[in-house]
Amino acid sequence: MAFATAFGSLTSGALLIGFIQFLGGSDFWVSLTLAIPSLAGLLQIPGAAIGRRLTGFKKFVSGWSLYWRLLYIPLIALPLLGWINQDLRLVILFVCIGLASMAVQIAAPIYSDWIAELVPAASRGWYFSRRTVIATTVGVSVGFIGGLALDYFERVGLPEVGFTTIFAAGVFFGLLSFVFLLRMKDVRRKDVSESSLGEALKLSSRPLKDKAFRPMLVFTAVFAVSQGFAGPLFAAYSREVLSLPFTVLQLMGVAIAVGTVLLVKYWGFLNDRFGSRPMLMIAVCGTIFAPVVWQFTDPNMPMWQNAGLLIGWHLYNGVVWSGVQVTQMSLNIAVAKENERASYLAVAVSVQMAFIGVSPLLGSWLMDFLRTATNSAEVSYKIVFGIVVLLRIAGAIALRPVQQEGADLTVPSLKKILRTGPSAVRAMKALSTSSTEETRSHAAARVGKGRVALASSDLIKLLTDPSPRVRRQAAESLARVGDQSASRDLLRHIEEHPELVEEETLEALGSFKNPDSLDILLKLLEDPRPSLKRAAAKALGRLGDARAVEPLAKAASRKGDPDLRRAAVQALRRLPADRAEEAIGQALYDKAPSIRIAAAEAVSESRLEGLAPSLRQAIAEFADETSSEMAYSLGVVGTQSDLRLILQTANLMVNPALRRRSLMGAARLLGCEEAFYRLVSQEGISRDEALLKLAKGKDWLTESINLYSGGDEQGALQALADHTNLNDLQVLAANPVEEAFLAAVLRAAQE
Repeated sequence: MAFATAFGSLTSGALLIGFIQFLGGSDFWVSLTLAIPSLAGLLQIPGAAIGRRLTGFKKFVSGWSLYWRLLYIPLIALPLLGWINQDLRLVILFVCIGLASMAVQIAAPIYSDWIAELVPAASRGWYFSRRTVIATTVGVSVGFIGGLALDYFERVGLPEVGFTTIFAAGVFFGLLSFVFLLRMKDVRRKDVSESSLGEALKLSSRPLKDKAFRPMLVFTAVFAVSQGFAGPLFAAYSREVLSLPFTVLQLMGVAIAVGTVLLVKYWGFLNDRFGSRPMLMIAVCGTIFAPVVWQFTDPNMPMWQNAGLLIGWHLYNGVVWSGVQVTQMSLNIAVAKENERASYLAVAVSVQMAFIGVSPLLGSWLMDFLRTATNSAEVSYKIVFGIVVLLRIAGAIALRPVQQEGADLTVPSLKKILRTGPSAVRAMKALSTSSTEETRSHAAARVGKGRVALASSDLIKLLTDPSPRVRRQAAESLARVGDQSASRDLLRHIEEHPELVEEETLEALGSFKNPDSLDILLKLLEDPRPSLKRAAAKALGRLGDARAVEPLAKAASRKGDPDLRRAAVQALRRLPADRAEEAIGQALYDKAPSIRIAAAEAVSESRLEGLAPSLRQAIAEFADETSSEMAYSLGVVGTQSDLRLILQTANLMVNPALRRRSLMGAARLLGCEEAFYRLVSQEGISRDEALLKLAKGKDWLTESINLYSGGDEQGALQALADHTNLNDLQVLAANPVEEAFLAAVLRAAQE
């Protein structure tokens, strides 16, 4: 492929157009010569009919491929035959290219069938993407060097030598590629056709009658017209109107190559995962905008501006056209009947080549007409380029009826694909290609961190990985991805592989909030494995189903497993408060401190005002580290009369964090919790500045703050109480607690 691409790059495209113009050929000659390879595509039909009668592939393909290469040898001498009439040289060029094109097109369907046999169906996107990378990189590199060489020979006045040199190099690469073609592995054909040639040709019409394949042919025809209609005119416009050198034309090719190399593997990966049809639709829609940039070029602008605009835009062209290259052939193979694949591919490619061949003639005819009608080459070219945009839109519309078995054609899936960036694709690929436990676990973590919804199916597969570490990470990432469509697969996995269920698996299940998960989670709440019982309780809380209140309440009072009781209480706070209040109230008196803290948190989060008496009793009964959380909860659900108890609790806390938590309860009663939290989180000068800003314009507040800053917090509290005469500030002054002044000054500032 590499050397064959180098051969094609030096004997076709912009370099061949330049040679035709060198010989004095008109737009019609350019279009006619470039159309011949496409029109010759009709020979793929008899080529497929003949090739299918053979047991192997290599002999047939290599024979015709050799003729293709040898027929370009006359082009080496043709530029130097200046004594021959230019029209005759154009005819010789036309004949050589025509015969060579016929030879390669006869072999093409059997070559494609050969590739389809060598490459597994699930890896065709992988193969075509890499083949595109190689072809693009080599083709553009060689073509660019050829363009530089031709520009050099033109500058020194020897263009004919330049063309001879380029064609000679091309033929050399072509013969070298033939050597490697002979090294490809031959395989035996599964279904050898025993029909006569005439019967085989009749069978070639079957794809046209196939209702499933016919829409593909319609799309192929319409899109081929959009490809070929102005194909050679872009390069002709660049030379004639914009006067761009060959080097710039080749740099456009380099830009296409860069865009291709950057994202072509991305196309291949998604092609294998989601099918060719949705990916081809995205690529085709992208090509609609490809000709637009030409409308903004202007021969009156400096050459570097036109060149920069076109080269930059060709990066985009490389991205979208690489998608077409990867997915269109893959879709042809997928839609074709396997036992008649060669004939189907031959018809598809023949239709494509025929319309690509005819459409440039129509384009050049329209171009000649417009030249006369508008008397402006620039306007004529741009009208033709505008028509191409309309043809591309028609191509996208024609693709819609095409169906591919196993491909997801829904609009939401297309949106997911469009939102998936290259970094996400690399992470997904790493899931299947990682060879060690560590790298696979890391890849699963990356997918979860990136919230790649398209990776859900891969993560589900990893739940049966032999490594527990990988299984746990896959489950954790599933929860982070949050793809609701994966919940059914996760449920099925838990039912089919209960022995592989991890805590993270149940946490992921709870995060999906699928009501169908309730029965499984309730069953696992009674599982003999303590870790799974706790995980099931947490998942039931995330599920948020009120039917789980009673089972969780029982679990919260179950003896012998404090971790389960704590998980159950934490889950209850996420469920309807009126039904969970009794169980949470009982948990406030649990012997385990962690459970009492969880219950206090549930009271404040659910604002269970009916449990205020229980909080007061629990604070009196348990004078330990749990009291700070209970004091805060009392600040949420209690009354002003609870301020003294909260301050007394805060005064008992040795740990500053626990003391501040209690004081946040006091601040909640005083109506300044958020402001208190901001102040208590600051230190030093920043806190002083905040306090002075608070006291701005209030001298009495400034005096109190100065006392506080000087270390006399008791005096500062008393000064506030005396000035405001507020009852709650009197309570604060009577029950001094370190940093309680911050809550007091905020309360005083409200007056």
